[in-house]
Amino acid sequence: MQVSFTHPTYLWNLIIVPFLVFFYFLSLKYSKSFSLKFANFVALSRVSGGVNEPSIVYVLIIRTVALICIILSISGMTLWYVGETDNKDYVLAIDVSSSMMQADFFPNRLDAAKEAAINFVESIPFTSRVALLTFSGTSFVDQPLTLEKNLVVNAIKNLTSNSVGGTDIGNAVITSSNLLLSSKKAKVIILLTDGRSNIGVSEDTAIAYAIDSHVVVNTVGIGNLEDNEFNLGINQEELKDLSDFTLGTSYIATTPEELEEIYLEIGNGTKTSNIPWDLSFILLILALVLLVSDWLLGDTIYRRIP
Repeated sequence: MQVSFTHPTYLWNLIIVPFLVFFYFLSLKYSKSFSLKFANFVALSRVSGGVNEPSIVYVLIIRTVALICIILSISGMTLWYVGETDNKDYVLAIDVSSSMMQADFFPNRLDAAKEAAINFVESIPFTSRVALLTFSGTSFVDQPLTLEKNLVVNAIKNLTSNSVGGTDIGNAVITSSNLLLSSKKAKVIILLTDGRSNIGVSEDTAIAYAIDSHVVVNTVGIGNLEDNEFNLGINQEELKDLSDFTLGTSYIATTPEELEEIYLEIGNGTKTSNIPWDLSFILLILALVLLVSDWLLGDTIYRRIP
């Protein structure tokens, strides 16, 4: 389990908690010193029931916990745990380097990938948002995260190969993770490539960023596994590490049919994901309950001596 905060800067407000505790005890000491000036203080205390030391501590604990809950709530506290869920948002990251035009897939790798991606988008639940990113030597966001599946499908249909040299898988992972930052669901990247990362962000940096962003990366290698005159071949170890460290799965597709099955398996399966649990509302309700309890107890059991 991990904890993250949407607005971590608000956590600085926790600094005031120990000061408030100090001033609380200081005010009690001053109040007691003032009351002792009256000769009948002890008698009044017995008649009214008084306020003993444990009750003072209880009141302090209630108010302190309520304040902490409010601060954590406005900070957007989220608990992340590993589990299985169908409630996901996706980023489709597709390699559009020139090698994707090879004809070992009919009519070529890119068109086969486009068809499989479109079928995937049309098969997932309507509540899942999808974004589209393409990459080669650079990454480009073709469609931000959206519920409008037709926008994603149209963006996929319009994909063409990119003449920019190189393959920067690391930057594609980081940019895809950023597209999912606003998601309150399990976050999944499906990264398809026919090559290996040879420029840009390192694999280790990309993995660390994806883990910190609570993103699952599924990798799909397309094409042959051997070096040739067009590209350096798929780096299976690199893709497997990227998936394994982020709780994803690594696939290899050597035919269009295998590629279709892989996308559908990712979309229809309930594979392990990082699941967020937003605690903001719960913490706010808890703070409200504590404050109401403090108010009720202040007028009854823990009432102050007049």
